[in-house]
Amino acid sequence: MSKQDDLTTLKKQIDLESNHANMVDSLLEQAYQIRSLDTPQAIALCEQAYQLAHDDSEIVYMDGVIESLLLKGYCHQLISQYQEFITHSQKALYFAQQYENKTLIAKSYLRLGQGYTRIGEYLDGYKQINQAIMMLLEINEPMILVMAKQSLALLLVELGHFEKAQEENFQALKLAEDNQFYDVGFVIRNNIADTYLKLGNYEAAIQFGEHVVSFIKQNESYFLRSFIGSILSLCYLEIDDLAQAEYYVKLFFEDIKQNNDLKGLAMAHHAKAKLALKQGNYDDAKIEAETAVSIAKEIGAPDDEYENLEVLSQILERLGEYHQALEAYKVAQEIKHTIFNRNATYRMQILEISYQTEKAKHEANLFRLKSLDLESEVNEKTESLTEKTEALEQSLARETQLGQELKEALKRTEHLSQLKTKIIETVSHEFRTPLTVMNTSSELLRFHSERLSEEKQHKHLKHIQEAVRYLTEILNETIFIGQMSQYPLTPVYKKYQESEFCKLFIDEIYESLGESSGIEILCQVKETSDEENQSIIADMHLMHRATLNLITNAIKYSEDVSSIMVMVQVDVDAILIDVADKGIGIPVEDQESIFDLFYRADNARIHRGVGFGLHIAKRICEVLSAEITVFSEGEGKGSQFKMRFPKSPQITRQISKETQV
Repeated sequence: MSKQDDLTTLKKQIDLESNHANMVDSLLEQAYQIRSLDTPQAIALCEQAYQLAHDDSEIVYMDGVIESLLLKGYCHQLISQYQEFITHSQKALYFAQQYENKTLIAKSYLRLGQGYTRIGEYLDGYKQINQAIMMLLEINEPMILVMAKQSLALLLVELGHFEKAQEENFQALKLAEDNQFYDVGFVIRNNIADTYLKLGNYEAAIQFGEHVVSFIKQNESYFLRSFIGSILSLCYLEIDDLAQAEYYVKLFFEDIKQNNDLKGLAMAHHAKAKLALKQGNYDDAKIEAETAVSIAKEIGAPDDEYENLEVLSQILERLGEYHQALEAYKVAQEIKHTIFNRNATYRMQILEISYQTEKAKHEANLFRLKSLDLESEVNEKTESLTEKTEALEQSLARETQLGQELKEALKRTEHLSQLKTKIIETVSHEFRTPLTVMNTSSELLRFHSERLSEEKQHKHLKHIQEAVRYLTEILNETIFIGQMSQYPLTPVYKKYQESEFCKLFIDEIYESLGESSGIEILCQVKETSDEENQSIIADMHLMHRATLNLITNAIKYSEDVSSIMVMVQVDVDAILIDVADKGIGIPVEDQESIFDLFYRADNARIHRGVGFGLHIAKRICEVLSAEITVFSEGEGKGSQFKMRFPKSPQITRQISKETQV
């Protein structure tokens, strides 16, 4: 191919990637525009963008992949599908870290923190949002930093830390206005009004809330309508301005229902219940409060559920339904107690994180001070104090570490003692039958060999050999179990070519089984043009041991050995090993426990065994980052075990050429 042809090919590739990027960006822009008005359609557009950015599983436009995942996750949280929000954010973070794009990494951390906050995992949410803020302070991304500050404030509100939340809100507002992010600024004003409501500063809440309503009317902003009407209504109720309260509770109610904003809907019904209570319309108030309680339960918002139950209790008392009022009050107090304990726990943990962060900053400042040309006396005192502090901290840390190590050692010793006792009991019991067979056969050969035909002598010798082989297997597995319990099982990886791997693996299995076993092993290799995919990185010894355990089990529990099927498949990214038989099968109720140490299904107890084999196979799969699954329709219907080993485990990415086979 000529140099001109190379340039032409390169230009076509660049044009293709540019075309993909433009199409992906266009789809994401459409999704962003309709995210609140038609969320399901926005999600569908994000999925199209994601698939297009992949282009047949090959990533063509990495920015598009990450942005489509982030926007898709955000759309899911708009319809309260928070687990999907978290899942897409985690996937986006993975790609962003691979891509080493700090902006997208910080944005992914932020979305992940928002997701954890939504499901009540506040400590994880705090950590992820703080991680995002620390990264954003290093790079010039003011819009994302505003969003991060705003998200941190919302999390602190959930924990009842209103003063600290308001500090974050005002920092975010200043940053937004300095950078002329006016739309975002009014979102923050909405949050400030809500926080002032919770602080009991109703005049300030009304001031900020009226600004937000003015902005909505001028700009037709649907995004802000969820909360502000309810916030203002609750504020006016507190200052006994029922006319204004009634106006605002109705202002955006229909928009809230149409947007399927359950959080906003719960708050709106709460405001309507309190208004009806003030107006003396107790029956209407009861309906609104019960609706608010139901929605709060549905979305898992205990704070809202508590507030609505308190209002419902007051309404039921006014209606003379004292027993129901008492029950609602009791439930409200239980939730209040739970919220207090939860918030106290999270706040202590957050304070601990804040303390550690400030401590790290303080230590960093001390380090910087040492580099300055300070007076020698100040330097000496600072260094002396720092050394004493570090020595004390190291001493305390070492004592804590030693205490933890001692606890773990005692726990491990107790576990090993129990395991040793159990192994001795099980193995001792299992040894009796083969030892009896060996003793009986050897006695017959010793004292009565002249009376026995050659055929019977061979039969007794075979019994002895089988018993010895069985005892050897038990001893080997017992030793292996003991080693796994005392020391970490460390894989020894080597690099193979696909065809070579299959031959070596199958030969080793046949060598262990014996040529006359009657087992047929098939191997399939998926064709690929990618040279890297033609190599395998594996610990063949451990894979062989796990596979042999499955085959041995299949033989033990099958009458017809020739019906056992063993399939080895080398796929694009995995090695698949399938062992199937038509034997006694596994009862459905036993399948969950079949990999536990010493566990044996009821229908297997008539056969010899101690319950080591499947447990060892499971442990090997865990060590090799593999999956093992079992399928059986029940007793008498055979069994099928599948193992899936990664072709290139992460731990082996630095394998040297010397380890290649």
